[in-house]
Amino acid sequence: MVPSIELNKIAAMLALKIFSFNLIACLKKVKGNEYEKMTVESIFVEILEFPALVKVNGGRLIVTFYGNYKDRHKNAVMKMMQKIDKTGRNEPIPWLGNRKLEVRFK
Repeated sequence: MVPSIELNKIAAMLALKIFSFNLIACLKKVKGNEYEKMTVESIFVEILEFPALVKVNGGRLIVTFYGNYKDRHKNAVMKMMQKIDKTGRNEPIPWLGNRKLEVRFK
C-alpha cells in the first residue's frame, strides 16, 4: 500500500514544525538575551516579516524588499546572493519556470 498524498503532506508539515521549533531553540541559545523571551511569532516578525514584491522579468524572478528590513537582513541576503553568483549556483530554478533569482532592496 502506498501512502496517500494527504498523509505525506501531514508528515511534511510535522517535520517542518519540529525543524522550526528546533531552529528557534538554537537561535535563542546562540543569541541569548536578545531572543530569549520572544515567541516563535515575534521572532518571525522581527527577522522575516517585511514587505516584498515578487515579479517576473524574462528569465529572472525579482524579489524586491521594501522598508521594514534591517541593515543586517540586507547584508546577510546580499552576501548570500554574492556567494551564489560567485560560485555559479544561481542557476535557473525548474519549478519557477527556469528563472534565476534576483534580490533587491529599496
